[in-house]
Amino acid sequence: MSSRAAVARCMANFRHHHISVCRKRFLLLATNRHCRVPLQVQVRHFSASVLDLNKNLSSLDDLETRTEELLKYLDDPTLPNAKEEGASASTSATATTTTTKTSITLAHVDEVMEGWSKWSNPTAAMRAEALLVALERNYDRLATETETSTGNGNGNGKAADADYSSASASALIPNAISYNHVCHAYAQSKGGTKAARRCEEILDRMMDRCRNFNDNELGSRSRSMNHRNTKAQAPPEPLVTTYNTVINAWSKSDDISAGSRAENIFRKMEQWNYDCKQGREAETSLSLSSSSSVYKGVTANSVSLASVVDAWANSNHDNSFRRILAIFHHAVDKLRSNSISSSGPTSTQDNDELNGEAHTQNHGSTTSSTPLIAINTITCNSVLNGLAKSSKGIKAAEKAQEVHALMEDLNERGILQRAIDELEGEPANTKPNTTTFTLLIKCWGDAVKIPGRYGGEYAAKRCDEILHHMEEQYQNGENVKPNVITYTSCITAWSNCKSENGALQALSILEKMERMYILTEDEELQPNSIHYNACLSALCLAQTKETFEKANQLLLLKMQKKNIADTSSYNTIMNGHLRRDPTKSYAAIEELFQDMKLNGIQPDAITYNTIMNGLSKCGKNDAVPKAINLMDQMVEECKQNPTVTPTTITFTSALNVIAKSQISEKADPARKIFHQMLSMHQSRNDDMMKPDVWAFSALISACANQDGDNAERKRFALRLALGSYEQFCKSPEYGKPNAFIYGGLIKACGRLSVDQNEKGQLVQNVFEKCKREGLVSNAVMNIFLRSCPHHLKEKMLEGHNERRLPREWTRNLTKTSR
Repeated sequence: MSSRAAVARCMANFRHHHISVCRKRFLLLATNRHCRVPLQVQVRHFSASVLDLNKNLSSLDDLETRTEELLKYLDDPTLPNAKEEGASASTSATATTTTTKTSITLAHVDEVMEGWSKWSNPTAAMRAEALLVALERNYDRLATETETSTGNGNGNGKAADADYSSASASALIPNAISYNHVCHAYAQSKGGTKAARRCEEILDRMMDRCRNFNDNELGSRSRSMNHRNTKAQAPPEPLVTTYNTVINAWSKSDDISAGSRAENIFRKMEQWNYDCKQGREAETSLSLSSSSSVYKGVTANSVSLASVVDAWANSNHDNSFRRILAIFHHAVDKLRSNSISSSGPTSTQDNDELNGEAHTQNHGSTTSSTPLIAINTITCNSVLNGLAKSSKGIKAAEKAQEVHALMEDLNERGILQRAIDELEGEPANTKPNTTTFTLLIKCWGDAVKIPGRYGGEYAAKRCDEILHHMEEQYQNGENVKPNVITYTSCITAWSNCKSENGALQALSILEKMERMYILTEDEELQPNSIHYNACLSALCLAQTKETFEKANQLLLLKMQKKNIADTSSYNTIMNGHLRRDPTKSYAAIEELFQDMKLNGIQPDAITYNTIMNGLSKCGKNDAVPKAINLMDQMVEECKQNPTVTPTTITFTSALNVIAKSQISEKADPARKIFHQMLSMHQSRNDDMMKPDVWAFSALISACANQDGDNAERKRFALRLALGSYEQFCKSPEYGKPNAFIYGGLIKACGRLSVDQNEKGQLVQNVFEKCKREGLVSNAVMNIFLRSCPHHLKEKMLEGHNERRLPREWTRNLTKTSR
C-alpha cells in the first residue's frame, strides 16, 4: 500500500481537468470479426456504500481513488465465489430487492483504464496496467480454482463445466479491450523508448497466455478425442488494433531502432495468424471439428502498414529511406499480382525483402506468409512523409514523385479500391488529397538547398508546378484545396534559393494569396506572419538593393499596418542590414530596435545578438559602453522574460565588440564580461551560457589588442590571455583549441611582452604547440612572422618555406580556418 499511496500523492500534484468517458471507439472494436472472446457481462456484487460507481471520473484524484478501490476489491481473496453467490441468490430472493447492491462489471474497470490513458504520462499508464494485472490475477485464480474442483473428482465432467460456466459469468477477467486500453495509455504517455518497450511486453504477455492455452486445449482434446476442454475460458486474442497500437508506440518513441522494432511486431502478427491456421489444420488431421477452434488469428491492415512506415520515418535511422521504399513497393507488388499464399511460408527471397533489418522473433522453424494489404491515401502519405524526413534531397523528391505517380496509376486501374472492398470492407479514400501534394512540395522544397542541376530554382519550380496543379484540381472539384502549410512550403522553397528571382517568386505567391483572400474571404487563404516572414527572409537573403527595399516596404507598410509584425520580422530585417553593409548597418539596426519598443514588440536573444554584431563591426567610439549597457539590460530582463536570456553567442559578441573597439583598455572590460558569463553558467547550470572555444578566442583577442603605453596594464592583459588559455586546456568540456586561439595567443605574446627574451620564448612555446596540434593556418603564420624575433624564425620554420608548410602542421585545419 505504501507504493500506491506514494503514486497517489504524486498524481495529486497534477492539474485537474474533466475526463470525458467516451468508449464508442473501443466498443466498436468489440464487434470486430477477429474478436473471438464474447464480451459477456461479468459481475461481482459490492456494496454501494463502499464504491460509488456513478461518480464521474473528473480528476486525477477521482481516478486514483477509484483505482485503489477496484484494486482492493480485485485482490481480495475472501470475496464470495460464484457458487456461493448463486446459492445465496436462490435461497433469498427477497433479500435482493431489500438490500441495495452495486454490480461491478468489466466495463467499470475499463472505464478507469481508459480514463488513465487520456492523461498522456507514464505514471498514468502504470496505473492502468495495475488494473490489468489485477484482472489477469483474477483470471488465473479462477482457472486454478476450477482445475482444483475438477481434479477433486466429482466424477461428472459436465457438472464441472457447469460450475465453470457459472463462475466465468461472474468473474472479472480481462478481454481484448482491456489490453487495448493499457497499450493505448503507454502509446500516448510520451514515455519514449521505455513506454514502447513496456507496450510490447504487454503484447508478448497477451500472446503467451493465448499460446499456452491453445497448446493445453489442443493436447486435451487430442487425448479425449473431440471432447472440448471447457474447464477454462480462453484468454483474449490480440486484435489488429492491439498490434497497431504497439507499433504506434514505437513510432512515437523517437528511438533509432523504432523501424526495426515495428517490423518485428508486424511479423509477430503474421506469425500468430499463421500459427492459428496451422492449429486448425492440426485439428483437421486429428479428426476434430475445425469450427470449434479457439483462436482464428488476425490479419494486418492498411493502418498496420502505415504505422510501420511512420516508425521508420521517425527513427532517423540511416536505413529508413531504403526500408520505407522497400516496404511500400513490396505491398504494391502483392496488390498487382493479387497473389497470397494460403499454405505455408513465402519464399526465402520474399521474407528477406520484407524482414530487412527487423529483429524477427520466430516461434519455431516456420515463418508466416506475407499478407495482401490494402493501400489507401493514408498509407501513401505516410510513405511521402518518411521520404520528406529522410534528408535525401533531390533523391527523396524524385522517389516521392514516383510513389505519387504509382498511386495514381493503381487508382485509375481500380486496383486500390478493389483491394479495400475485398480486404477491409470499409470505405477509404485512395485519391491524393491536400496532405499528399503538400508533402510532395515539402520533398522538393528540401531539395532546393542541394547544389547542382536539380537543386536550387529547378526544385522550387517543381514546387510551383505542384501548387498550380493543386489549384486547378481544386477548381475541378477535387478535394485538394491548398492550405496554409501548402503555401508556406512553396514560399519557403523559393526563399531558400537565396536569389533575386527566388525572392520575387516568393513575393508573387504571397501577393496571390492576398488577392485570393480578398475575393473569397476564405480564412485558410489569409496570409499570416509566417508567410510574410518567409518572404522577408527571401528578400533579405537576395542581398540586392531592389529586394531589400521591397523587404522594408513589406515590413513597414504591410506588416505593421496589419499588426502582424513580430520579433522574427524585425530580426530578419536587422540581419539583412548586417549582411548588406556590415560597417554601416548599426544605425539602421538601432532605429529598428527603437521601433520595436515603440510598437510593443519584445526583443529576444537573437535581437540582442544582432545588435552586438552590428556594434562589433561599426567601429564607433561608444561601442563598448553600448555593448555593456545591452548586456546589463539582458541580464535584468531575463529575470522576467526567459526569451532574452543571454547565450554564449551574446557574450562572445560582446567580447568581439571590445576586441575590435578603439578604446585602449580592453582587457579589464573583457574580463568582466567573461566572468559574468562563467558565473551565470555555473549558477544556473545552463549549457546555453557555457563558454566555448569562440568565447575564449574572443577574450584572448581582446587581451592581444590592449593598447596604450602602460606597461603594468599590458602585463595584466598578457597574464589574462595566458591564464585563459591554461583554463581552457584544463577544461575539456569547453572544447578543443583552434587556429584562432593560437593566433590570438601569439599576437598577445608579441604585442604585450616587453622583454625580448621572454617574448621569443613565449612565441616559440605557443607556436610549437600549434604545430603539434596541426593548426598552423595562413593567419597564424602571418601573426607568427610579425611577432617572432628575427633570430628565431628560421629555427622555428625548420627550413620550410613559409608559404609551403608541411602537411603535419596543417592537418587539423577546417576550411574556414585555413
